[in-house]
Amino acid sequence: MDPLSLIFDYVVCFFACFAFAFILNAPGKARIPASHFGAIGYIIYLICLEYINMPTGFFLGTLFMSIASEVSARVLKMPATALATPAIVSLVPGGGIYYSMMHFVRHETAEGIAKTVETLINAGAMAMALACTSVAFKIFKYYYKKSKKIEQ
Repeated sequence: MDPLSLIFDYVVCFFACFAFAFILNAPGKARIPASHFGAIGYIIYLICLEYINMPTGFFLGTLFMSIASEVSARVLKMPATALATPAIVSLVPGGGIYYSMMHFVRHETAEGIAKTVETLINAGAMAMALACTSVAFKIFKYYYKKSKKIEQ
């Protein structure tokens, strides 16, 4: 994996996430952090793709984006979705969906089913990472508030 290509991918991904944040009307102070989170998450995905496997890359990249969005949302005092939605764009498995449909249109059913299953696994890994982060932060918030009540 060439470091120069990673830098190029980071820059391109940053601007893609920034443009998507602009299109989604994300708050101004959320656009740059969300774009960085999306670009870093994509680099994590690429590294995992090279050394581990694709679903793990989707999971770890999304996990980073989700944790960073939750933490930044607390700091910037805004909803986490304002940061997570533009960031997650860089990992959405749109290519997998496209190739699944292409195989079905060409009557290549076996390849279409295989690509569909692969895409669903990747999307499931992303959903699992988002859910794990959301649940972990809600549990943390619950116990944090509970400990504050005990102190009073």
